[in-house]
Amino acid sequence: LLPPMMVADKTIPQINEEISFAMSSRLVDPTVDSTVSMFGPQRIFVGGQVAQPGVIDMPGQIDALQAIIMAGGFTDTSNEHQVILVRRSPDGSVNSYSIDVRGGWTDPAATRLGPLQRFDVLYVPKSRIAQHNLFMQQFIRDALPVNFSFVYDLARTIQ
Repeated sequence: LLPPMMVADKTIPQINEEISFAMSSRLVDPTVDSTVSMFGPQRIFVGGQVAQPGVIDMPGQIDALQAIIMAGGFTDTSNEHQVILVRRSPDGSVNSYSIDVRGGWTDPAATRLGPLQRFDVLYVPKSRIAQHNLFMQQFIRDALPVNFSFVYDLARTIQ
């Protein structure tokens, strides 16, 4: 009796109310009871300095460390203390948080954001030393025509 309705991120009472309102133009005092028959995919996005960045299907409630492990774990250039979580609020605004995943190994309350939510984005940035190393490689070694090697002449004799 109704066209398809988008009910993502709504509770069962909200869905019932929305359907009742839509049906009130056709029925007098409609009573609606809805149940969830199938859930949409629960996916998150993990990028940056992980072994296999990409889309991850969540098997259940997982936290940031578990998601990073599912993405192959940290690389040797990862900054494990400032992982960025980008989350969209129900009102459509976007919030970002910095998570100390390394600190969460010893103190789970350090992450304080609870389990990840559908469509969250985790970004693992490069460590500071990796950023400096990249700078040295790109702008010092590759861009400047200067040879930074040293040569020692140990066979030289003094007369």
